[in-house]
Amino acid sequence: MIRSILKFFPSSINKIFSLSKIKILLTSLSLVFISSSIFNNSAQIFSQSLDEIALLLLFISLLITCLSIVVNGLAWSYLIQSFGFNIIDLNLTELFIRTNIFKYLPGGFWHFIERFSLLKSKITLSSSITAILLEPLMMIAAASLWMLFGDFSLIFKTISILPLILLHPSFRKLLISYFGRLTYSKLNRKIPIDLSIESIIAEVSNLNIFPFKAIFTEFAFVFLRFIGFWICLKIFSIHNNLYLFDWLSIFCLSWIIGLVIPAAPGGVGVFESVVLLLTANLNIEAKVISSILCYRAISTLSDLITYLFVRYKYFLKNLVQKS
Repeated sequence: MIRSILKFFPSSINKIFSLSKIKILLTSLSLVFISSSIFNNSAQIFSQSLDEIALLLLFISLLITCLSIVVNGLAWSYLIQSFGFNIIDLNLTELFIRTNIFKYLPGGFWHFIERFSLLKSKITLSSSITAILLEPLMMIAAASLWMLFGDFSLIFKTISILPLILLHPSFRKLLISYFGRLTYSKLNRKIPIDLSIESIIAEVSNLNIFPFKAIFTEFAFVFLRFIGFWICLKIFSIHNNLYLFDWLSIFCLSWIIGLVIPAAPGGVGVFESVVLLLTANLNIEAKVISSILCYRAISTLSDLITYLFVRYKYFLKNLVQKS
């Protein structure tokens, strides 16, 4: 969308407001906001201590967040299977986990590139691109559905259903026509694609399937992700300041914004800023900051742990085969 808006401006303005510069600007603003909040509440934040029960809860949150990554990978494998492909010699869930860590690299797109480079030799090019494109939309659709349970306005709840509608075959052509071109251009710059975007759009339009199994699994992924976050709120005794589903809605909205806003890889800074803004009226800023910092550490560590586990398993498998 940003690129579409920018093309109507003169080239000199485009150079000033390029997408990369917008990412840097939004990331900088988010990090400045977070840093300022931490500084203003530093005395309260550093006066808090964690007892043995809190450390145990942190460990449980880490385990649940690690499990959520596995479920996310499972949802992606179900998405590809819904296209009619059964790839025997490639564990799609492990592929997802192994490449998930690359989202933290500058650009925030390298995990997609790595998945595409491995998928394109196993299934059709168009289905590979579609699997890359629909995966983040599935996450957004699942998170949006959870927001229906929160204390948001009816208009907002109606809008939250739109991502799910876009996954329907009737609307998927519009989705691929717009976002597919952006994905295609990025992939093509790194890995040459011997297929036009028009051919991809035509093939995807003929896929009259809806990934129900993948969506329900993604639904579980978002909830597990939230439970990891909610435990961090419990550690600092603020989980009862709002109803469970209100916290869930705040988490999902913040997570979606961190996912779609062009900023730092992994939504670093944006997610935290939105949570702080949505809970500003609770007057518990210091404890919210402590909670989201704990959750950010757990979220990043879980990506690293699951990556190392899969790589270690892959290493042992190759070692056994060679012996």
